[in-house]
Amino acid sequence: MIKKLKEKLKNNDKIFVIYKSIKNIKDPKLCALLKSYYQSEYEGCIYMIEHHGTAMPHDIIYDIPATHGGFCAEMHHLLYRLKFADEYALVPRVVWGKGSTYYEPELDKATQNAFEYYFKPISEASKFQYSDFKNIISSDIKHILKYQNMLTESYFPNDNNIKMLADSFKKHIFLNDKTQDYISKNKKNILSNNRVLGIHARGGDFKQEFKKHPHHVFPEEYLKKAKEEFASGKYEQIFLATDDENILKIFIDCFGDKLIYYNDVPRVSGNIGIHVKESSRPLHHYKLGLELLRDVYTLVSCSSFICGLSHVSFMVRYIKESLDEQFEKVIVLDKGINK
Repeated sequence: MIKKLKEKLKNNDKIFVIYKSIKNIKDPKLCALLKSYYQSEYEGCIYMIEHHGTAMPHDIIYDIPATHGGFCAEMHHLLYRLKFADEYALVPRVVWGKGSTYYEPELDKATQNAFEYYFKPISEASKFQYSDFKNIISSDIKHILKYQNMLTESYFPNDNNIKMLADSFKKHIFLNDKTQDYISKNKKNILSNNRVLGIHARGGDFKQEFKKHPHHVFPEEYLKKAKEEFASGKYEQIFLATDDENILKIFIDCFGDKLIYYNDVPRVSGNIGIHVKESSRPLHHYKLGLELLRDVYTLVSCSSFICGLSHVSFMVRYIKESLDEQFEKVIVLDKGINK
């Protein structure tokens, strides 16, 4: 009778867990494990890794989906998550699926992962389906906050933050051949061998003054700083990357043929984000990401850099650092955070 009862307990997962928990309630390791699991998903994972060591399987997959933001915001969050995966010996799998801002149904025959439109796969795990793995951990906002809270209290990353995420970029992020070829050809056509002052001027939806985001920098403020720096005589040209038609116009009026920029991209004139503006052009969402990457890597190749507080400017600095290079001068227009 007792033997049959034990068999029934083992076959019912919920009853079995309750029974074992009550029986081992004085076990400090069990209590710590359960407490950490319910306090924070990742802390439970950490506890198991630390207390079981090499007995843990090596195929714990760490899934990183899209967060539905702008391209460099996605990349910024991704770098934090890759740091988390490295720290806890997890195998990262980046999947920007149908919920991604940059997903294109027309490209499904090549891949259903928008991340791989632009980059090489992060790991071999991206080749497999969910059913191929028994152990999958999903990315969580807490995994980002773990490092953000530790390294910086402001919107702008400090030197430690830049170095950490640059190392993550250098280890994991590689342009695929198609993207690399596109960027290299475009950079060669626009930059030549001149010394160039790079400027990223964020407009569009930043004018809405989002809570906990940087205050909007007006076009005239970008222009004033650009004129001051260009007057030093150290540069032959200015490269401008902007999502805003008005910013582009006032820079053209001021610098004329000294200004270089990509003229084959859509821009906005109001306070809408370029990444949410719809268009009838073929493969519009894919091209938004490709054109943004082209801007970023062109800015990386400039001698000095003027920017506001934005994920694009952060990504430029991470990539520059990942190449073991430094700008001669970085000027950040910081007007504080909208609280």
